[in-house]
Parts: sequence; C-alpha cells; structure tokens
Amino acid sequence: MRKIRDVLQAAQFTVWTDENIEVGTRSWMTAIEEAIENAGCLVCVLSPDSKKSQWVMEEVHHAELHKKPIYMILARGGEQSSVPFGFTTTQWIDLRESVDYSVDMQGLIQSVRARFQAVQVEPTPATPIPPKQQSSASLQLATVESQKESARLQVVLSELTEGVMVFDGTGRIVLMNPSARHIWGSNKGFWESETAKDIGQILKAYGSLLDREAEQRLLNLPRSFKFGDRVFAQQVIPLAHHNGTLGYIIVLSDISLEANQEAVQTEISNLRNEIDELRKLVTQMLARTT
Repeated sequence: MRKIRDVLQAAQFTVWTDENIEVGTRSWMTAIEEAIENAGCLVCVLSPDSKKSQWVMEEVHHAELHKKPIYMILARGGEQSSVPFGFTTTQWIDLRESVDYSVDMQGLIQSVRARFQAVQVEPTPATPIPPKQQSSASLQLATVESQKESARLQVVLSELTEGVMVFDGTGRIVLMNPSARHIWGSNKGFWESETAKDIGQILKAYGSLLDREAEQRLLNLPRSFKFGDRVFAQQVIPLAHHNGTLGYIIVLSDISLEANQEAVQTEISNLRNEIDELRKLVTQMLARTT
C-alpha cells in the first residue's frame, strides 16, 4: 500500500490512509467515514487479506453510498481469492507482477486526473478582450474546450464495462479503454487476435480503413468471437463527419455466460444508448486532428 500511496503522492494527489489509526476503534471509524465523504475517489487495494476484511468492504460500501468513484488495484493473489463478491466484473489494475508501480499505475493516474478535471467549475465573469488579443484568446479558449472534452471522454471510457477501441484510417489504435486492456492484456494481445488479423487483411487489400469497400468489410466483421476461454460480442461503428469517415469504434462485450446468437443481438441493442455519447466525443476528437 505504501508504494501505491507514494506513486499517487508523486502525481500530486492528496492521499489519506488509515495506517496510524488503531483499526476498529471509534476514532478510526469516524476518521474513515469523514475521509471517504470528503474524498474525490477511493482506491481499494485487492488481496486475499482485504477480501476477508470486514472493514475493507465497509469502506467500499460507504464510498458507494456517497457515490464516490472506486478504483481497484489487484496487488496479490488470484481473482478468485482477492476480488470480493459483486466486483468480479469491475475494472482493476493488475500490479501483481509490476516492476515499476510508477509506470504501471499511469492508467489509474490519468483516469483519476481526468475525472477531477471534468468537474464543472463556476465560471468567473468575463473581461473585455482587446481586438489584437482576440485571435490568441480564441485559440486559448479552443484549447481549454478541447481539454475539457478530452477529460470528459476519459471519464466516459473509464466507466464503461465494455471494451472500447478507437482506430483511425490507417488502423492505428487511437484509444483503448481500461476494459479493453483487461480483455486483451495489452496492445500486443489485441494484435494477436482474430479481429486484428481481419483488420490487417483489410488494410493489406485496400491500404486504408476509410475506403468504401474496406468499410463494408469492417462492418461485416463477425458479430461475436472467442478469445481464450471467453466469448465476446463485437460491434463496429464508423465515425462519420462532414469530411467523411474519420475512423471506427469497436465495442466488445463479454457474453461468455450466454454465448448464442440471440444473446449477441440483445447485447448489441443494449449498447446503442451508451455508444451515442461516446461516438460524439470521439468524432470531435478525431476531427481536430485532421
């Protein structure tokens, strides 16, 4: 826990732990309660010991009660021995084989920072801008708005239980959310999959994913596939813009427990509402880079 605390503090976060308080005492419970209620988020370190601890789960439930974002870090043990009931489908960062916490925790740090940046702040009254400075001010405003949209996108992606991957026209992975990384294990894991092989064949045949025939082949990728011992529903969504198609989103949902065609269709239907906002944000992001 101390290594994790040190990395978060080095990233300029204020970190509170209960290390110096006697567990189970009235003062400890009061301190825990106040700390969680005043916190921006809760980071829970998973291990066989924490799973057995009544107090750890009390802290998690209290954070849920107060609608605090909860980030899980798997530090020791296996999924069965360390992940508590009710959180087996939750995203977590796996540090069990980490050599450098400061590197492997960057995803967590970025997600927490993006969430904090996305919090709305009351605007201050605007001051008149001299004509000569209007161009510079407009550029600064556009940069600020872009940063806000990027932060909002990061929050949306980090909260989705579905795996989300964004590709540009060259087949480059522009974004991969924590759930997708959990599915593949890494970018390398994805490029060894059948989906990646299909994309590679399309690129080889047409040179770009933005070619009209290439797009049709992408949209006709299998609606489901097996990866390891799990089965996933797969949906490809083109990112349309007035200049044409900018790229694609691939959304993955674990349907291992109901791996049949009917379940695939139902899962894809349920994803549409979540995808609408995501498509808008990613389209805006890619439009700025073209």
